[in-house]
Amino acid sequence: NRMLATDLLTELGFDVTAVENGQKAVETFAGSETGYFTLILMDIRMPVKDGIEALKEIRLLGREDATLPVLALTGDAAGESGTDYRSEGFDNVMVKPFRKMTAEGLLDRYI
Repeated sequence: NRMLATDLLTELGFDVTAVENGQKAVETFAGSETGYFTLILMDIRMPVKDGIEALKEIRLLGREDATLPVLALTGDAAGESGTDYRSEGFDNVMVKPFRKMTAEGLLDRYI
């Protein structure tokens, strides 16, 4: 999924930084220059640290850019988990597998 998302986003003209787990997501954001990232796509289910915990840690970093838009990536199309990802701090949800037009439209709202 990470490779497919990276390919799609690159095709749409985005510079992509992809990491393999939630802990790496926090470390990568924390180690970046302020303002380097303009949006984060955070998979909900990742090894080491899930997307919800990673987002909470990013928001608590105290950086001015820690309020950037973060979209949840999930395969939970029917909402079977009952989780409202917006109440968890995500700005919106992108359901996998996503299509180019859907991704482009949603990303355009935040960038």
